[in-house]
Amino acid sequence: MGVVAAAWLLFDRFVRERPDRPAPPVTIVPAPSPEPAKDAGRPAPVVTQARVVSVKGDVRRSFDPDRLHPSDRAWTPVKVGELLGQNERLRTAGGGTAELAVGEASSIVVSEATEVGVIELSEAVQRFKLVRGRVTADSAPGGRRTLRIEGENGQTASTEGGRFSVLATARTFTVASERGQVNLASAGKVVTVGAGEQAFVPGNLAPSAPSKIPVEVLLLAAGRRGSCEEIHGTAAVGSEVRVGDRLAMVDERGRFAIQLEPVRGRKSVTVRTRDAAGHVVERVVKCAPRGRKSEVDDIAIKRWHKRSK
Repeated sequence: MGVVAAAWLLFDRFVRERPDRPAPPVTIVPAPSPEPAKDAGRPAPVVTQARVVSVKGDVRRSFDPDRLHPSDRAWTPVKVGELLGQNERLRTAGGGTAELAVGEASSIVVSEATEVGVIELSEAVQRFKLVRGRVTADSAPGGRRTLRIEGENGQTASTEGGRFSVLATARTFTVASERGQVNLASAGKVVTVGAGEQAFVPGNLAPSAPSKIPVEVLLLAAGRRGSCEEIHGTAAVGSEVRVGDRLAMVDERGRFAIQLEPVRGRKSVTVRTRDAAGHVVERVVKCAPRGRKSEVDDIAIKRWHKRSK
């Protein structure tokens, strides 16, 4: 009996749960916090060079020729993967094209017969100088940097998120916007060129008012003085005209005229125009024997038939 009583006392004191007995304390150990990513909160690195991502045909590079002695102005072939830095230029021949990437958000497509240079690539702005020819600039929407194309006479075309093309000739600087808004500035005046619009700057004057990009390309051409020694005609204002392998000056009214060297037996001359949007049209001027008036072939205004790269 004494053994049973002792067992009950032990059970009652140490084993049986009592409602008035406080629960043993529970210790909670917090899980370790994950380490922050190394790049968290840091801005994307500033890209200071443009990378060549595609090349077609004859494409060459040089340190800014204007800064060098003529004997040092060497142009060397460009390869995919090469980098272009400040004060370097890229030049394409007829049929040649190239594309430059600036970081993840910007690119420049260089069309044929074009010369373009890198002015500045910084955290705030990406600046390129279009010496002649045509480029297409693309800046992803929401970008923090301004993408700017500058001309020889102080003209600028800039966007912070858009796609636009610029055509620079000896007399005009023309902008055509494909996506987003582009600010075209010259002589202290700025106009905003919206998607599907174009505007141009004659020389170093103020820019024109924006207008819709035409779906038809104007090119009228004829020959004078017998065997095509002079070609004259009319093209769209702000466009580029090439007669044979020579560039013709197009004035602020779209008129052009060019003298050619006489060539015995020449039967025709090809006249080609391209605009800022990339539309290209060709006409063929048939040459008459010396002393007879030249004939003009295909002088009508037609819809553009191809788009240059």
